[in-house]
Amino acid sequence: MGGTVFVGIRRGDGSEHLYECWTNSIPWWFANPDFVTDGSGVDEFIRLAEERVASGESIYTKRHHSVTYSEYGVILIDFIEKKILSCQGYCTPGQMTTFWHGGISATHSPDEVEAVLKLHKAGRLSHFEGTHTFEVIPKDEERRIIAMLEKATDGRIEEHVTLSIVVHTDLSDFELADHMNCGKKERALVRSFLIDNGWKARVHGQRKK
Repeated sequence: MGGTVFVGIRRGDGSEHLYECWTNSIPWWFANPDFVTDGSGVDEFIRLAEERVASGESIYTKRHHSVTYSEYGVILIDFIEKKILSCQGYCTPGQMTTFWHGGISATHSPDEVEAVLKLHKAGRLSHFEGTHTFEVIPKDEERRIIAMLEKATDGRIEEHVTLSIVVHTDLSDFELADHMNCGKKERALVRSFLIDNGWKARVHGQRKK
């Protein structure tokens, strides 16, 4: 299922970027090491959001001047204080479920293959987890998966497997508070997060102190 989630980003230069976005891409952004390091991935996120706003083609992307509670809730990312507050029920920041059905090849799910390898090469891949067992995959098996993906990018993969795993991004340099809904209690946390960490933005209708 899809819907909208509010994403607020405060970059290292203090600039704040507030958008209501379609949910499906959110796990992918957290799986991008250039996004979680306040790099070119954030530039790309903002560029794509602004293009969608300007074109008027996407009813799911909106620019805001204050924080709003969208369909699924709110994610606030603070690159100055190195904190993430997630009050939404769509996904856990830093977890991306990937599927390779019927085998891995250079043309099968190339974006997912490249995303996992990019995380691995950047040292941002925390671990793999089985989607059905929800157990951490042993390092030996993890190395085998990485080797298979590397072969896939060279078009050399021969074995046909079906993988369904959760990829965990290493966000250990952030203080992550993850809440699976955005009720009254969580909305109070959002208001406090903005004030306590010195954001200029406030929740829509919230007075600045």
